[in-house]
Amino acid sequence: KSPKKKKAPQTQKDEAQPKTPSDTPSSSQLDPDKKVTPVAPKPSATSKKRKKTPSKSSASAASSGSKAKKAKKSPGSAIGGKKTAPQMLSSLIKRKPGVPSMDDVVPEITDVQYENAEALMTEFCKVPFLAEFSRPVSLLHPELVTMYSKIIHHPMDLGHICRAIRRRTYKNTRAIQLDVWRVFSNCIKFHMHPSNRENAIPSFISIAMHLKDFFNSLWQEYMMPSDAPPRLPGKGISHVHSNFQKRAEARKERLPQISTTVLTAKSLQKLVVALNCFISSGGKVDKLDRDSILGNIDSAQGDLATFIESLRGVIKTMESKIESSQDYTVLELHRDMKKCYTEDVFEHEILKKMKISQRLDRI
Repeated sequence: KSPKKKKAPQTQKDEAQPKTPSDTPSSSQLDPDKKVTPVAPKPSATSKKRKKTPSKSSASAASSGSKAKKAKKSPGSAIGGKKTAPQMLSSLIKRKPGVPSMDDVVPEITDVQYENAEALMTEFCKVPFLAEFSRPVSLLHPELVTMYSKIIHHPMDLGHICRAIRRRTYKNTRAIQLDVWRVFSNCIKFHMHPSNRENAIPSFISIAMHLKDFFNSLWQEYMMPSDAPPRLPGKGISHVHSNFQKRAEARKERLPQISTTVLTAKSLQKLVVALNCFISSGGKVDKLDRDSILGNIDSAQGDLATFIESLRGVIKTMESKIESSQDYTVLELHRDMKKCYTEDVFEHEILKKMKISQRLDRI
């Protein structure tokens, strides 16, 4: 091999002039044993500045990419990455105490509950506004069938519910309650739907809401016993006990609203019959109440005998009001009945006093 000639150092003029393709050495001129490492061009001042200050688009893309990565990691890190969908839902959803769920076991309806449901619907259907809800819309308003079928997919009417109660086709009490609620929710949905502005009647929305509240108040008195079941140790408030608390709160709110209402002769006569049955049955409002808190009336002594005598005095007062056609308000009735179990009786039997007050309030 011939020794390689040393090149003369380039002058400043040669460095300033750009190299042409002929000036660059070819692969044949290079030493095959010697490896050539390419030299990267030195960045200029402008390129350094551009690298230091990236553009807005690249910055936004980088930030969105980092957020997307964080968003992908967050569900797995929060849930554990190994739980199934039902476990994920159960861990995320936290129900309030006293709120029922579809997993709660509902007992089968009894004959006593069927009798009370019939009495409830008989009392409820006396409201004059229920004429529009007693039959299907296809019979009452045939001109609305096309629009109604597009909006309402599960129609329901009170006539169908009453027939099902008489035929004993319901499996539990929840099914009756849901069907009655569906009657009024269908009405609200139909008159609030945006595609039904021409046929909508806004007053029907408020009527349906008031009728639903009235039904709920009747349901609390007819379909729930006077006393709440005992709580299980170590457990919180169940939805059953929550319903009893709601009923007590509703009674407190309702009393000031109807305190000045004058009871009619028909209402007083019903009260007389109900109180006589309460005494003769040993303190039961209806068959939903299992225990008789008064026991045997013939052998009653002490505070119990005093209470029964006072209650019979209230019955005589109502009978005299019926004969003389005198006014007797709800507040006066509540005051006279409360005196029977609070004035100088049951001072050391608080539990019995509480049970008597709950049953008389239910009457």
